[in-house]
Amino acid sequence: MSWARFVLALLLAVAVPALSMAGCPDESPLEPPCGLAPLERLRDGFLARAARAGLSLPSSMALREATGPELVRWDAAAGAAVVPRWEELSAGQRTALTRLAGSDTGAPSLFAWLYRWFFLPRALAQACLPPPATAAVAEEARRAADELAVAFLKEEPMGPERLEQVQGVVEAALHRLEQDGGGAPIPAEQRAALVWAKGILSRREALNFDRVAARLREPNPRPYLPNMIRSP
Repeated sequence: MSWARFVLALLLAVAVPALSMAGCPDESPLEPPCGLAPLERLRDGFLARAARAGLSLPSSMALREATGPELVRWDAAAGAAVVPRWEELSAGQRTALTRLAGSDTGAPSLFAWLYRWFFLPRALAQACLPPPATAAVAEEARRAADELAVAFLKEEPMGPERLEQVQGVVEAALHRLEQDGGGAPIPAEQRAALVWAKGILSRREALNFDRVAARLREPNPRPYLPNMIRSP
């Protein structure tokens, strides 16, 4: 992690209210009490962008708040993306977030940046997955859906700036886990999501929404290679 990004993440931890309010329009997803309205606008933007790219989507995609072990998820049976509420987190979940953020004051901001903004399009993108023909095809389709989510956030107003901040938050959290060697346990799924976020954010500049969407429209989605030679 670069020194500049690490310093940015530390500043986020100690200056949470100012950065959260200034960093997003409508004071939206970065303050846990904001409600669902900003997240519904994010969902609506994703649906409109996916439709323009020719992706097949459910007729409606609900957004609801429910807090469980898996903080953000796509509930296929209900046709809904599920996001957590800060007020409903268990004591263990809050302690884990405090460890990742490095402070009690930084935990709500880390929670809002990641679990009420960054990971939401990833859950929504699960609705774009085609029926899998094989396990390998299903895995590649999931990878493409993950890339679609980050490519969408790149196109959002102030998206590149916010993704830069999220990258700093994620890298600082992983750095703390590497350095402290103890503290509150971090669920394996949560740690894996942070590792995924670090990897995909490091190559976000190569992601293009329309190209990823084209892969998802294929019966057998193929890996995207940024430097591959394309036919005219």
